[in-house]
Order: sequence, then C-alpha cells, then structure tokens
Amino acid sequence: MNLRFLLLFFALLFSVSLAIDLPLAIHINAHSSNELRTICRSVSFFIAPLLHLVLWPLLTLVFWKRKTIRENLVLLTFNVLATNTLVTFLKFVVGRPRPKLFYAEGIYSPAFFSLSGNFQSFPSRHAATIAVVTGFFAMRYPKIAPLLISATLVTTLARVGLNSHFLSDIVAGNLLGFSVAVIVEWVFRQFFKERVHES
Repeated sequence: MNLRFLLLFFALLFSVSLAIDLPLAIHINAHSSNELRTICRSVSFFIAPLLHLVLWPLLTLVFWKRKTIRENLVLLTFNVLATNTLVTFLKFVVGRPRPKLFYAEGIYSPAFFSLSGNFQSFPSRHAATIAVVTGFFAMRYPKIAPLLISATLVTTLARVGLNSHFLSDIVAGNLLGFSVAVIVEWVFRQFFKERVHES
C-alpha cells in the first residue's frame, strides 16, 4: 500500500470532515439511542489508550526471552507512548471544546493552551492510539493493511457515536497515529535495525 497516498487520503478526509463536524454531531445528539451508545462504549473499551499503554509493555515482559517478538513489542510500545505524548501536547495547544460543551453552552471555538478536559477534543487519543497500533501491524503485514486501516476508521467512529469527539478529531487522530507509525518505522529501519540484529 502506498503510504504517501494513505496520508494524502487522510489529509483530504480531514478537510471534508471539518465541513460536516457540526451537522453530524447535532444529528447524532438528536437521534442517538441507548443501544447505539452501548455498542459505542464497548468498542471504545478496545481502542482505549490505557488498555494499549498497559497491554504492549505487559506482553513485552511475557515474551522477553523471544528476541524477535520482544524487539517488535518494544517498538510498538514506543509507538504508543510517543503517540500519546504527542496527543497530550496537541490537546493542550489546540484546546478544542468537546461536543458536550457545544450542546450545553454553544462553545465551538478553541481555548488555546487550556488544561480543562472540556477543551481536549482534538485530536482523539483513542483514534491516534489504535491507528498507531494498526499502522504498526499494517507495515509488517501489507496484505491485510487495507483491512486494518478500514477497521481503524470504523471502530474510531464509536467516539463520534458517544459524542466524545467531532468527526475531524477522529480523522486527525487516525492521521496522527498512522504518521507516527510510518515515521518510527522509517527511523528504526534507517538507524537501528542492523544494530539490533547484530547484538
């Protein structure tokens, strides 16, 4: 799969999603059912950042004696940590209000450099986390890359269904996660892969 094409696709998708953020959020808020929210909460659990921040380091310890698996899990753990660090920084800088704040008070403008959780909608941490994980696996198993990327797009929409994020927050999170996976993989292959295999 052409990674440049994929990143360009997400950049274009982000531009389009900005235009439909508010109408989609208003529609979901007005027509959301308890069943939909239950499904979205279940999906959100599996893409939760905390789950992945614990799972991959734990698996690294479990498979510590198996060198190849350990190397991949260490790299994946680094990807997840790097992505979540970047997301935290961007949330603080951008300060985009969450949809619930828009419904309650009509606030849609960002509050730059805000520490309030109500102003931490952009980008979606859930979307960025699962995107970096699936991006990592997509580069190792290119034949199933389209399936992994499609699954990421679909599952992260659960955050929109819960009114936790606007659509553009999700798309930006996906773009960020996939970008980190690509950059870390490139840096690893250029500077570290031979050294790791020599030791």
